Amino acid sequence: MLERSYDGTIFSQVTTQPAKNNTANTYNYTDVNVVTNAVTAKYIYYRLKITDKTGRIKYSEIAKITVSKTAPQITIGPNVFTNSVSVYSNEAIKNVEVYDMNGKLVYQTVNIIGNTIFFTNTLPKGVYLFKLFTNSGTVTKKLVKG
Repeated sequence: MLERSYDGTIFSQVTTQPAKNNTANTYNYTDVNVVTNAVTAKYIYYRLKITDKTGRIKYSEIAKITVSKTAPQITIGPNVFTNSVSVYSNEAIKNVEVYDMNGKLVYQTVNIIGNTIFFTNTLPKGVYLFKLFTNSGTVTKKLVKG
């Protein structure tokens, strides 16, 4: 279970993911709700709550994330798209990552300057997370290909 805290002491559940097997695995998760909840927070804290087969609980080390108050001005849309997604930004975008709802990276590009249109013909219908990285921060938006 992934847990989040805005004060480093009181944690709440963000998501759960059952283990795949007994070996080490890598899991990815984008916390799309954190932006609206962290308006006044200076830091956001995350930890893993791991429950083994016997029910014993163990916690990971706490990861402390600094909240950027100078979010980039990026518009991406439309919310429901068919063949293309438009991106408007007031600064250069260093990297764009698109994830499906299983956390799989399905598209990536780098160094975008100005306004851009991404053609999405190769993506199947579904829900996607678009992550855009700039020098002043990261913007994540959930979009639907219909």
